[in-house]
Amino acid sequence: SVTPAEPRPAQPTISRAFMVLETQGAAPNQFEGIANWSFAPDPALPNGEKALRMQVEYPGSGLSIDMVLARNTDQTLPASHTFFVTFNTRNALPAVREMSPIEWRERESQTGPALAGPLVPIQDNVFLMGLDRSEGAIRRNMDLLRFQRWMVFDVRLANGRRAAFLIEKGVIGERAVNEALAAWN
Repeated sequence: SVTPAEPRPAQPTISRAFMVLETQGAAPNQFEGIANWSFAPDPALPNGEKALRMQVEYPGSGLSIDMVLARNTDQTLPASHTFFVTFNTRNALPAVREMSPIEWRERESQTGPALAGPLVPIQDNVFLMGLDRSEGAIRRNMDLLRFQRWMVFDVRLANGRRAAFLIEKGVIGERAVNEALAAWN
Protein backbone atom coordinates (compact mmCIF):
# COMPACT_ATOMS: atom_id res chain seq x y z
CA SER A 1 0.00 0.00 0.00
CA VAL A 2 1.21 3.46 -0.87
CA THR A 3 1.07 6.20 1.75
CA PRO A 4 0.31 9.65 0.36
CA ALA A 5 3.12 12.13 0.83
CA GLU A 6 2.66 14.79 3.46
CA PRO A 7 1.90 18.13 1.83
CA ARG A 8 4.88 20.43 2.17
CA PRO A 9 4.19 23.89 3.57
CA ALA A 10 4.45 26.64 0.99
CA GLN A 11 7.68 28.61 1.13
CA PRO A 12 7.05 32.21 2.11
CA THR A 13 7.94 34.64 -0.67
CA ILE A 14 7.94 37.82 1.40
CA SER A 15 9.26 39.00 4.74
CA ARG A 16 7.86 41.43 7.30
CA ALA A 17 8.75 45.12 7.41
CA PHE A 18 7.74 47.93 9.74
CA MET A 19 7.93 51.72 9.57
CA VAL A 20 7.48 54.08 12.51
CA LEU A 21 6.82 57.68 11.42
CA GLU A 22 7.21 60.53 13.88
CA THR A 23 4.08 62.67 14.30
CA GLN A 24 4.24 66.08 15.99
CA GLY A 25 2.35 66.20 19.26
CA ALA A 26 1.00 62.65 18.93
CA ALA A 27 2.04 59.01 19.09
CA PRO A 28 4.04 57.92 16.06
CA ASN A 29 2.25 56.36 13.10
CA GLN A 30 3.15 52.72 12.53
CA PHE A 31 2.90 50.97 9.18
CA GLU A 32 3.29 47.30 8.34
CA GLY A 33 4.97 46.41 5.10
CA ILE A 34 6.30 43.52 3.09
CA ALA A 35 9.82 42.89 1.82
CA ASN A 36 10.62 40.80 -1.24
CA TRP A 37 14.24 39.61 -1.48
CA SER A 38 15.93 38.28 -4.60
CA PHE A 39 19.35 37.58 -6.08
CA ALA A 40 19.12 38.01 -9.84
CA PRO A 41 20.77 39.74 -12.82
CA ASP A 42 20.52 43.52 -12.53
CA PRO A 43 20.15 45.47 -15.81
CA ALA A 44 22.14 48.37 -14.31
CA LEU A 45 25.21 46.15 -13.85
CA PRO A 46 27.70 45.08 -16.54
CA ASN A 47 27.79 41.56 -18.02
CA GLY A 48 24.53 40.38 -16.44
CA GLU A 49 26.08 40.61 -12.97
CA LYS A 50 23.64 39.57 -10.24
CA ALA A 51 22.64 41.78 -7.32
CA LEU A 52 20.88 41.22 -4.02
CA ARG A 53 17.65 43.25 -4.14
CA MET A 54 15.22 44.12 -1.37
CA GLN A 55 11.96 45.68 -2.50
CA VAL A 56 9.95 46.95 0.44
CA GLU A 57 6.38 48.23 0.25
CA TYR A 58 4.47 50.02 3.02
CA PRO A 59 0.96 50.09 1.50
CA GLY A 60 -0.67 52.28 4.15
CA SER A 61 1.96 55.01 3.88
CA GLY A 62 2.42 55.45 0.13
CA LEU A 63 6.14 54.68 0.52
CA SER A 64 8.29 51.99 -1.05
CA ILE A 65 12.03 51.34 -0.90
CA ASP A 66 14.24 49.66 -3.49
CA MET A 67 17.63 48.49 -2.18
CA VAL A 68 20.31 46.91 -4.33
CA LEU A 69 23.52 45.41 -2.96
CA ALA A 70 26.05 44.43 -5.62
CA ARG A 71 29.69 43.44 -5.80
CA ASN A 72 31.69 46.47 -6.92
CA THR A 73 33.31 45.97 -10.32
CA ASP A 74 34.45 49.61 -10.73
CA GLN A 75 38.14 49.65 -9.74
CA THR A 76 38.06 53.45 -9.34
CA LEU A 77 35.55 53.15 -6.49
CA PRO A 78 37.20 52.13 -3.19
CA ALA A 79 34.45 49.72 -2.11
CA SER A 80 33.98 45.95 -1.96
CA HIS A 81 30.24 46.27 -2.65
CA THR A 82 27.81 49.10 -3.39
CA PHE A 83 24.48 49.49 -1.65
CA PHE A 84 21.97 51.73 -3.50
CA VAL A 85 18.87 52.77 -1.56
CA THR A 86 16.02 54.53 -3.38
CA PHE A 87 12.88 55.75 -1.62
CA ASN A 88 9.69 56.30 -3.62
CA THR A 89 7.43 58.64 -1.63
CA ARG A 90 4.83 58.98 -4.44
CA ASN A 91 4.11 62.50 -3.12
CA ALA A 92 2.42 60.88 -0.09
CA LEU A 93 5.36 61.90 2.10
CA PRO A 94 8.03 64.59 1.82
CA ALA A 95 11.35 63.52 0.27
CA VAL A 96 13.92 61.62 2.30
CA ARG A 97 16.88 63.95 2.92
CA GLU A 98 19.06 62.04 5.40
CA MET A 99 19.62 58.38 6.14
CA SER A 100 21.44 56.73 9.06
CA PRO A 101 23.94 53.91 8.64
CA ILE A 102 22.31 50.50 8.13
CA GLU A 103 22.37 48.33 11.25
CA TRP A 104 21.92 44.58 11.29
CA ARG A 105 20.30 43.01 14.35
CA GLU A 106 19.40 39.57 15.65
CA ARG A 107 16.10 40.96 17.01
CA GLU A 108 14.30 44.10 15.90
CA SER A 109 14.12 45.40 19.51
CA GLN A 110 17.88 45.46 20.17
CA THR A 111 20.70 47.55 18.76
CA GLY A 112 23.24 46.06 16.41
CA PRO A 113 26.39 46.86 14.47
CA ALA A 114 26.20 48.99 11.33
CA LEU A 115 27.64 48.01 7.98
CA ALA A 116 31.14 49.51 7.58
CA GLY A 117 31.48 52.10 4.83
CA PRO A 118 30.48 55.66 3.99
CA LEU A 119 26.83 56.47 3.22
CA VAL A 120 26.43 59.32 0.73
CA PRO A 121 23.24 61.16 -0.28
CA ILE A 122 23.08 61.31 -4.09
CA GLN A 123 19.88 63.41 -4.27
CA ASP A 124 16.58 63.48 -2.39
CA ASN A 125 15.37 59.89 -1.92
CA VAL A 126 18.59 58.30 -3.29
CA PHE A 127 21.57 57.13 -1.22
CA LEU A 128 24.73 55.15 -1.98
CA MET A 129 26.85 53.25 0.47
CA GLY A 130 30.27 51.93 -0.53
CA LEU A 131 31.15 49.02 1.75
CA ASP A 132 34.66 49.21 3.20
CA ARG A 133 36.99 46.98 1.16
CA SER A 134 39.57 46.20 3.85
CA GLU A 135 39.76 42.45 4.50
CA GLY A 136 38.43 42.68 8.08
CA ALA A 137 35.54 44.96 7.07
CA ILE A 138 34.52 42.70 4.17
CA ARG A 139 34.40 39.67 6.50
CA ARG A 140 32.45 41.64 9.14
CA ASN A 141 29.95 43.11 6.62
CA MET A 142 29.32 39.73 4.98
CA ASP A 143 28.91 38.08 8.42
CA LEU A 144 26.30 40.72 9.33
CA LEU A 145 24.39 39.89 6.14
CA ARG A 146 24.72 36.16 6.73
CA PHE A 147 23.91 35.90 10.44
CA GLN A 148 21.68 38.81 11.46
CA ARG A 149 17.91 38.78 10.91
CA TRP A 150 16.80 42.44 10.80
CA MET A 151 18.01 45.45 8.80
CA VAL A 152 17.29 48.72 10.65
CA PHE A 153 17.85 52.39 9.75
CA ASP A 154 16.40 55.86 10.34
CA VAL A 155 15.70 58.70 7.93
CA ARG A 156 14.88 62.39 8.18
CA LEU A 157 12.26 63.77 5.79
CA ALA A 158 12.36 67.19 4.11
CA ASN A 159 9.84 68.48 6.68
CA GLY A 160 12.16 67.46 9.55
CA ARG A 161 10.11 64.43 10.67
CA ARG A 162 11.96 61.20 11.33
CA ALA A 163 11.06 57.64 10.45
CA ALA A 164 12.55 54.31 11.47
CA PHE A 165 12.53 51.22 9.24
CA LEU A 166 12.82 47.58 10.30
CA ILE A 167 13.10 44.95 7.56
CA GLU A 168 13.16 41.23 8.29
CA LYS A 169 15.33 38.87 6.28
CA GLY A 170 13.02 35.89 6.82
CA VAL A 171 13.24 32.61 4.90
CA ILE A 172 13.25 34.16 1.42
CA GLY A 173 15.85 36.74 2.46
CA GLU A 174 18.07 34.02 3.95
CA ARG A 175 17.95 32.13 0.66
CA ALA A 176 18.73 35.25 -1.43
CA VAL A 177 21.57 36.32 0.89
CA ASN A 178 23.09 32.81 0.85
CA GLU A 179 22.95 32.74 -2.97
CA ALA A 180 24.61 36.16 -3.14
CA LEU A 181 27.36 35.30 -0.66
CA ALA A 182 28.12 32.02 -2.48
CA ALA A 183 28.36 33.85 -5.83
CA TRP A 184 30.55 36.64 -4.42
CA ASN A 185 33.11 34.28 -2.84
